Amino acid sequence: MLQPGALVEPHTQYPTIPFQTSFSPTGTNSALPVSMVTRELILSQHQQECTHLEDISFAMEQNYSEQENDVKQDFHSVRDEIRNKNIEEKHALRIQLEGTVEELWRHFQQALRSYNEATEERKSAFEALRGRDEKSAKEIEMQMKKIQKLQDSIALVRSRLASNARESEKQNRRLQEEKEAIQGHFHTIKTQMNRARACERGQLAKLTLHSNAAIKKLQQLIEKVGQESNRIPEQRFKSMCLSSLSFQYTSP
Repeated sequence: MLQPGALVEPHTQYPTIPFQTSFSPTGTNSALPVSMVTRELILSQHQQECTHLEDISFAMEQNYSEQENDVKQDFHSVRDEIRNKNIEEKHALRIQLEGTVEELWRHFQQALRSYNEATEERKSAFEALRGRDEKSAKEIEMQMKKIQKLQDSIALVRSRLASNARESEKQNRRLQEEKEAIQGHFHTIKTQMNRARACERGQLAKLTLHSNAAIKKLQQLIEKVGQESNRIPEQRFKSMCLSSLSFQYTSP
């Protein structure tokens, strides 16, 4: 569409409108204004351009309508062809899939039978293992209780051992002190005994010397008395012997 006030170059050559005169009501001729003539010329050209554009638009619409109909017919034919092809392919695929599904179903049934047979054996083994597991769980629980009792007993024994160790350490310390005191007392007594033994040994040696001397004198006296026994009466002999013995023991 043309904008208002726009000038359009005409596609066809239009005749030039000649200068016209008009008659005034009073009967006198006067020239029309130039602006009026130019305006009429522009309007006439505009009207001719609009008519030309309408013809072109109508022709283009007819052309586009024919092309659209051709395209629609091509589209519908292609669509029908594709639809028929898809239907055929779907039917062929359906037949193929049905055969595949039947084959897979047979394999599945075979696998299911094999699985059920194997599962039955495994189920029996599982039941046996579950029974053993329950038995083992009970035994483990009993053993855990025993272990707990043993741990409690061990803890008690350890506490007793620790207490006994402390008591033993105290007793050992006390016995060590007593031992040291006894050893000191023993050394003291041993020293005193050694001194007493040495003193007694000396006294015993003196007594042995005196005893030996007395025995010798007694033997000499007995021999002398034996020689004189024939001459001295028996009573006198006894009194002499007794007096001699008393004399030997009393002499230093």
